[in-house]
Amino acid sequence: MVQPIEAAVLSLTRSAEDQAKDPKLSGRLADLRALLADDLAWIEAALTEACARGERPGRDAARHLISRGGKRVRPMALLLSAACFGQVPPAACEIALVTELIHTATLLHDDVIDDGKERRGSPTARILWGNAVSVLGGDLLLVEALDRTGRHAPEVLGDLFSTLRQLVDGEIVQLRGRAELDVSRATYDRVLRGKTASLFRFATETGARLGG
Repeated sequence: MVQPIEAAVLSLTRSAEDQAKDPKLSGRLADLRALLADDLAWIEAALTEACARGERPGRDAARHLISRGGKRVRPMALLLSAACFGQVPPAACEIALVTELIHTATLLHDDVIDDGKERRGSPTARILWGNAVSVLGGDLLLVEALDRTGRHAPEVLGDLFSTLRQLVDGEIVQLRGRAELDVSRATYDRVLRGKTASLFRFATETGARLGG
């Protein structure tokens, strides 16, 4: 049985998927991609490069999900936040990439936690390689994200660690809902703030910070 919190999150996910099919929203996303075309092209190439590092089959699991695309909304949020203050600096591009690496890592982990069978129209990594490989593939991307942050923008590492903690806490609170029924608004909000909002907040705040 799906618990209330999980059902609510699933409902929001489906709602978001329906919104993604809206022509007006699709048009706005297309405009943003055109505006940020060069930076997003660099991020796509860097994502592919990041998936080439590490041992197989862990890197294969990471590449499998990365290659299925995605809207790259978190990197766009960071790039736009930086662009509000002038030309996007190289460090902002690097951390925009970091947000997508972290997001992808959480998806690989989530599919294991939720017994996911399909992601972005394809079988999940856990179906193709097993749970252990899917977890390790996510770990490889997290290591890449932390390494890049340490090399290109060490001043935001503290905020990144805080965000990772919020992501983990949000997942734990949601998971706890399977055994301990809690339909309070506070718990519901905590899951959404931790699992989704925290990384968007990191993206927008960090983009502004790196943009000056």
